[in-house]
Amino acid sequence: MLKIFNFVRSEILMEISTQETQFKGSDGQALDAFLAYPKDQEKHPGVIVIHEIWGLNDQIRGVAKRIAGEGFVTVAPQLFTRYKHVLTERNIESAMRRIWSIPPSKRNDQETIKKAMEGMTENERK
Repeated sequence: MLKIFNFVRSEILMEISTQETQFKGSDGQALDAFLAYPKDQEKHPGVIVIHEIWGLNDQIRGVAKRIAGEGFVTVAPQLFTRYKHVLTERNIESAMRRIWSIPPSKRNDQETIKKAMEGMTENERK
């Protein structure tokens, strides 16, 4: 069954629980995430909420809550967990310039990305 969501609506239809949590990534490192789910003890389908460039913020948490209120277990992973000390809303533009300066053939290489992020100047980090 296809369910269409009205994300403009602000009310939550079911009582929900939420929590900040962590889970292991494929490389074994912990990733931060936000979990929202109906409070009842029933089984519910799951939805993964993927954030925009701004990371896991209150807007994305709100989306996860609204979907949970519709009867879904939702998890919103913070995809920038490893770089949260570097990536903030204030310096995303600088970080993206660095990423796009990496040759396309190396943009999936974690070491190349790590070096690019670690090489950000103090001014770029603000």
